[in-house]
Amino acid sequence: MPHSMAEKGSIISCPSFSPDGSQLVAASAEEWAALIYDTASGKLLNKVTGFETAAPVYNARFGADGVSLVWTARGSIQVEQVASQQLGAHIGHEDFITAYQLDHTGSLLVTAAGGTVNGEYTPLVYFWNPGSGEKLAELAQPLPAFNLSLSPDDALLAVCAGDDLLLWDVASRSQIFSAPAHADGIWDARFSPKGDTLATVGADRMLRLWTVK
Repeated sequence: MPHSMAEKGSIISCPSFSPDGSQLVAASAEEWAALIYDTASGKLLNKVTGFETAAPVYNARFGADGVSLVWTARGSIQVEQVASQQLGAHIGHEDFITAYQLDHTGSLLVTAAGGTVNGEYTPLVYFWNPGSGEKLAELAQPLPAFNLSLSPDDALLAVCAGDDLLLWDVASRSQIFSAPAHADGIWDARFSPKGDTLATVGADRMLRLWTVK
C-alpha cells in the first residue's frame, strides 16, 4: 500500500535508501535540505541542513557507513554526520564530479573528476579525508570514471572507465587488474555482500559476474 512521504505541494528529488533500507533520503528543491523518512511508515524523521552551493542542482545520499550524508553539486562534495549535523570539509574539484563513494567507516571519500596534472587535463580518481578535506592521493585513469564501487571490506576499488573494469588496491593505491568488460561502455559495477564476486553491466546489454581473488 503506497504512502506519501512529503506534504502535498512540496518538491523533492533524488531519493536513495540507507544501506539497511530502513530510511530514505530525498533532496528538497525548496530549501537546501535533505529530508530523511522512515521507510516503513513514511514518517519524516529528520531534516538535515548546512550544505551550501551556488549550483542549481544538488543531491544528498547516504554513505556506506549508514550514519553520514554525502552532499554533491557539480564539482563540490561534502560529508555530514546525520545525528550531529556536523559537516566535514568542503571539497572542490576542477571539473564536475562523475562518481563518488564514502567507505564503510566514513573515513575515506573517493571521487572521480577531471583535473590538471603537469599541465595536462587528465581523468582522475581522488582519495580524500572527508573530515579535514586532505587529499590523500590522485590516481590517473585511462578514461573518465562514471562509476566507483568499494568492496565490503574497503580493500578494493572497482572503477568503470570506458569499456574497461579496473581494480585498485586501496591501501597501496596501485592498480592490480584491468580488463575489457563491456563493448561500447561499462555502466556499473557492484561487489557482492561477501566481496568475492563483482557484477558489471554495460552498453552491450550483458550482465557479467567476476570472481574476486
